[in-house]
Amino acid sequence: MASKPESISNSTPLQHPIPPYLKWKKPYTHLYCLICGPFDEKAYLYRSLDGKSLKALIFKNGEFVEKLGTSRIKGGQDHQMSSDDILQMITSVSQHVLFASYKPQKSAKGELLLSPKPPEGTFIEHFSQSFIEPPLQNLQFIGRNTHLEKITQTFATTNKVALVPEEGIHCKTGKTEIAKAYAHQTKYEHTLWLRAENPWFIEQGFKEFASKIGIELTQLPQWFSEHPDCLVVLDGYVKDSQEIIDRYLEKTTCRVLFTTRETELKNIEKIPVGVFAEEESTEYLLHITGQTDNTTASDIARMLGGVAVSLQKAALFILRNSIELSAYIFQITARLKVQEQRLRKEFNLPKHNENFVGREIDLVTLEETLAKEKPLVLAAEVGLGGIGKTQIALQYAYRKAEDYSLIWWVNCENKASLSDSYSQLAEKLGIVLTDEEKKQENALIHKVNMALKHRPGWLLVFDDTQNKESIEGLLPESGGHVIITSRNANWGSLANVFKVGVFKRSESIDLIMKITGLYSQKEDADRLADLLKDLPLAISQAAHYIEATKITIAEYIKLFETKHKILWDHEKPVDEYKFTVRVAWDISMEAILREDIERSKRTTFPTLAGPLMNLCSFFAPSNIQVGFFLETWIAQNHGSENAKHFLGQPLELLSRYSMIDVDNERGSVSIHPIVQTVTRDHMEKEDTGLILAQMTQEAFGLFNELAGNFDSDKVETWEDGKVWLQHVLSFLSHAQVDELDKEKLADVYFYIGKVKDFSIEFKEALEFFQKALTIRLAKLGNEHPDVASTYGNMALVYDDQGLHDKALEFYQKALDIDLSKLGTDHPDVAAIYNNMGAVYDDQGLHDKALEFYQKALDIRLAKLGPDHPSVATTYNNMGSVYYSQDLNDKALESFQKALDILLAKLGPDHPYVATTYNNIALVYDDQGLYDKALTFYQKALTIRLAKLGNNHPDVAQTYNNMGEVYNAQGQYEKALEFYQKALTILRKFFKDDHPHIQSVLSNIKQLQKDNDKKCTLQ
Repeated sequence: MASKPESISNSTPLQHPIPPYLKWKKPYTHLYCLICGPFDEKAYLYRSLDGKSLKALIFKNGEFVEKLGTSRIKGGQDHQMSSDDILQMITSVSQHVLFASYKPQKSAKGELLLSPKPPEGTFIEHFSQSFIEPPLQNLQFIGRNTHLEKITQTFATTNKVALVPEEGIHCKTGKTEIAKAYAHQTKYEHTLWLRAENPWFIEQGFKEFASKIGIELTQLPQWFSEHPDCLVVLDGYVKDSQEIIDRYLEKTTCRVLFTTRETELKNIEKIPVGVFAEEESTEYLLHITGQTDNTTASDIARMLGGVAVSLQKAALFILRNSIELSAYIFQITARLKVQEQRLRKEFNLPKHNENFVGREIDLVTLEETLAKEKPLVLAAEVGLGGIGKTQIALQYAYRKAEDYSLIWWVNCENKASLSDSYSQLAEKLGIVLTDEEKKQENALIHKVNMALKHRPGWLLVFDDTQNKESIEGLLPESGGHVIITSRNANWGSLANVFKVGVFKRSESIDLIMKITGLYSQKEDADRLADLLKDLPLAISQAAHYIEATKITIAEYIKLFETKHKILWDHEKPVDEYKFTVRVAWDISMEAILREDIERSKRTTFPTLAGPLMNLCSFFAPSNIQVGFFLETWIAQNHGSENAKHFLGQPLELLSRYSMIDVDNERGSVSIHPIVQTVTRDHMEKEDTGLILAQMTQEAFGLFNELAGNFDSDKVETWEDGKVWLQHVLSFLSHAQVDELDKEKLADVYFYIGKVKDFSIEFKEALEFFQKALTIRLAKLGNEHPDVASTYGNMALVYDDQGLHDKALEFYQKALDIDLSKLGTDHPDVAAIYNNMGAVYDDQGLHDKALEFYQKALDIRLAKLGPDHPSVATTYNNMGSVYYSQDLNDKALESFQKALDILLAKLGPDHPYVATTYNNIALVYDDQGLYDKALTFYQKALTIRLAKLGNNHPDVAQTYNNMGEVYNAQGQYEKALEFYQKALTILRKFFKDDHPHIQSVLSNIKQLQKDNDKKCTLQ
């Protein structure tokens, strides 16, 4: 081996003296080394840590020329960019696409001109930077002496060394900074720094180096073998670069230092690089900020987990805001609180966890991985629940909120909750479906994703996802970031997977300290964390128990060990992590039940904490509405007048022990899925399953009673229906369905079908209607009105899908039963006649449609009276048929009858009134009565703008119709104006190949053709 480099001491690290031109009053960080023109002319660009200023150092032939401040650094091809613009530009472009040229002046300092494109006609067009120039040492580099010494020691026995991430760490750890420090602090005859993330960069570097030492490129391998006193740094090495490295360096005896995230490295000695030690982090913060509060700096360092990028951001925040170290944690916490208030008003994020600690490595890894523009899955190690995946995703959303224009939480516990989350997002984005689109499965999801594609800067969190199949085809293509939490780590090429493990021991201790406030019992906290296997869910429950009961940590340890032994001897569990949660659950529930009994004795209130916990275990984990579900359950069992009164204390009690989380702002409760599982397991074991059977019946009774509240004809019931759906599906997935009352189960299936229908999930709607039908046929016979109702609702779904013959078949089945059981003049019979008329109309069988509409009208007039809204509906439907038959007078007569009823019964601003105005306008337009047509279109438009907003497809339809009238009147500019309004709205919902947009574009094209006018499309 060649002579060894000088050893580096821990206490006195070797470094070159800092030249005068690098001695600045405030800290700067090096950004780029740039070629300025001739090959020997270079500019080193620096940005201050507070982000407010730039400096550039100009060198020629290795000699310092001058230092330039912000005012002498220009930007843009025409040098018009401001300092702020330049700062933005240099932080947003990659190193190999920033160009510079230096303009020396005779009587003043020169200027450095920066641009993302090479100046025309300059040498710079071919090179953006030196491919072998070692970056200047980071003047803020502190510590890491252990790593520097380790490199020296390893080079004593081998000539190839790699700095790699410590196992389990996926974020940046400062490997490049260590390599830079080593390159500058050791003396070699030659030092060659190569960017190794791409073979092309390495090739350019070898070419440049060969030119510099005056040899041919082909002679370079031989040269390396003859010059052992040489250091080659391969920064950012990837496997794809190995072939070219072997070509030049395979036989070399010089030192080769890799920085890489690759794990499979042959014949290369690896040195793991982890996060900063707490002492190094503390020293860094004190050095950069110039402050002396060692205790607070140590607290911040521990909070940030020694993650380099987080430490740098913290120092920058302190410098920019000119605050003391002691104010940093308070200000960061306050900012998160402000963010929570804003985000929960604007978006649908769950409540922020005020006790969140640690996980800095995970959060930074999350940020760095999302920058790769691919969905990221936070997956539990070995399928483990209670690990904190959801809390990491939630903390990231709150922490990075300023980087996103929209953040949306998608609950994926089951398909109903996922669909509901998307429906709410669609509403947030102002998206509605046309009648035609309502017939298509996943139309809403498609439109949401289309809107997101054209609205970049969003974050979607798909929480509690079962597997990739459950959301495949749902993820937006581009424009934002996607986080997925799942116990399943098998996602193939769909997403990057990051496995989340248990707490680090320091994080477990920090959480125990934060919740209990028992900072003097740190050793006991360490013992407790070990007992709980650092599982975040168990740590949280134990700490909340200690805080609620005011015992010591040592006393809880005794409780846990005793309970663990009793349960272990009784159960012999397979899943020890789940068993750990079970032990903590048992300890907490015993205390909760004791306290609830004592409260009941004092107040005569019933003991509800246990039953309430059992009930919540059947629900979906989130958004358990207190008023809608829990108060109804109380009313069923204890009287409606006591519901709110009885609920408050058991909810507070369960929340205090961290068994549930109460969101008072949204009036809802959430519970961890693992806690639900443990609760159901406990019920099954208690009293040989009697408690489980009893609670199953109570939960079923609750869902059955609420089911009758939903009506597809009453839009105001839809939202409650969707919330009910996600929870009843969760209940059915956990309950013993065979033990439930069959007729009531059929009712639940029936209402699930109805909610699925108005949620535009037709396949599932038919499946649940079929389940209801099977039970009803078996229990009620084939002529029962409930069977007819099921047939009728199945027919509606078939009609929604455009399956007209199938719809008519099922309507006929319903009609036969109703005629037999209800008679020929019942309103339900009229409803079927009306629906069958609509199907015939869709098929173009107008006479048949009128026949059935007339049957419906006769019954409704006789049974409901001449001014009932259902009568108006039939008149409107008949008018549409007459219009299709070009019987305009009859159409107007029918529409006018409908309008008179609707105005009297629903008021002048109801959407049904707008529909009727639109229908009347169509007739006048067809008759050439354009002024009248415009009058009625304007009435329809006024209502639709007020009720639907200015971005609704129905508004676009009205604009298009008005445009056609203006065109017919010869008001071509006016026609174009209204076509453009329609087009602007429709393009927010559809691609240009959609029939609605094609219709408007066709109108514009025809306008241009017929009138020989240049109508410019915007």
